[in-house]
Amino acid sequence: MRFSSLSMVSTTHLRCTDGIIAALLTHPNYQSNKELIQEARKLVLSHRRKWAYAFHLPKEEAKKALMKYLPDIIKKQQSSGLWKRKYAEVYTYGLLRALKHAELLEQDTFRYDLYQTFREKTDLISNLVRKNIMNENNVNMKNVVAELFFNQQENGSWHNSLSATCFQLQILNELGIDASHELVSLAIKWLFKQFHKTFEGRAKTWKFDFENIFLTDNYAAEQNGFQQVAPEHGRNPCMCSLLSGVDSVIIQNPAITTGIALYTLTRLGYGNDKRIIDAYESLYNIRGIQLVDGEINDNIGWCTGLYRPKSVNYDPKRSGVSFDDYLQVVKERKMKQRKNKD
Repeated sequence: MRFSSLSMVSTTHLRCTDGIIAALLTHPNYQSNKELIQEARKLVLSHRRKWAYAFHLPKEEAKKALMKYLPDIIKKQQSSGLWKRKYAEVYTYGLLRALKHAELLEQDTFRYDLYQTFREKTDLISNLVRKNIMNENNVNMKNVVAELFFNQQENGSWHNSLSATCFQLQILNELGIDASHELVSLAIKWLFKQFHKTFEGRAKTWKFDFENIFLTDNYAAEQNGFQQVAPEHGRNPCMCSLLSGVDSVIIQNPAITTGIALYTLTRLGYGNDKRIIDAYESLYNIRGIQLVDGEINDNIGWCTGLYRPKSVNYDPKRSGVSFDDYLQVVKERKMKQRKNKD
C-alpha cells in the first residue's frame, strides 16, 4: 500500500524548510510566530502553488491565503471532482483538508461533485476523505488499519526508518488510531529511542554538533525505508548523501528527521514532553542567517548546506558571511534562550 504520498504531498512535505516549518507551526509555542507564518504563506502562494500546505497555517491565515487563489482552485477541478495532478486522489484529499481547515469547503462553490470519486470506495484515501472531510460515522477502516500494521516490525518501527515510521503513525492518527493503541505506543517508544541529547557529527565533512535531535544510526535503512513507503518519489535528496560511505556529507538529514518526528509526536499528544520541547528549541536555533545591508539577519530556512563550512551559504565572496559567523549566531541564540528561561 502506497500511502506516504499523503504525508509528503499533503502534510509534512519532506523537503527541508517546508517540513520543518510545518512541524514548528504544529506546536503551541510556535503557532503565533509571525516569521514562520509568513514563510508558510509564501509556500502556499509561491509559483509551485502548494495550496494543500495551508493546512499548517492558523485558520484565518489559511483562509486569507487560499481565498487569493480560490478562483484558480475552482477552475482547475476536473469533471471527476479531482484536481488533475500526479496521484490525484492523494493531492485532492490534501487540498480538501486545507479548504475545510480554512472554512472554504462549500460544495456550491465548486463546479463538480467534490466526493464522487470517494463516496463508494474503501481504499485508504477514500476512507480518509469520507471520515475527515465528509464526516461519515460508519466508515469501516478495519482492513485498511490492519494492512498498515501488517508491515510493522517487532521493535515498533516500520523498516527501521524514522521517516517511514512517522508516516505510518500520521496516517493511523488521521484514521482515528491514537497513542493509546498498543502498537502505536510501541512505535512511539521506538521513536523516542532515536532521540539524542547530544549527537556529534559522524561523517567526515560534518562539522556541526547537533543537540536534541531525532536520527537513526542506520542511514541506509532511513533512505530505504522512505523508498519502501514512497517508491514513486525516488530517492530523497535530503537523505541520499548518507549512503556514500566515509566521504559522505550529511546535508540536512538531522534537521528533517527531527522535524518529521516532532510533527508526528506533537500531533499524537506529546507536545509537552521535555524532549520534544528541547528538540523544538534546538531546531529553531539552527535556522539560517543572511546578510542584509551589511548586517547579519535571521533567515527562516533550513536549506541544503546549512551546517557545512564549505557550503556556498557561507562563502564570504558570495554571501558575505562565514561558517564561523553562523556558529556565533547559533551560540547567541542559545544564550538568549537560556536567559529567557531564567
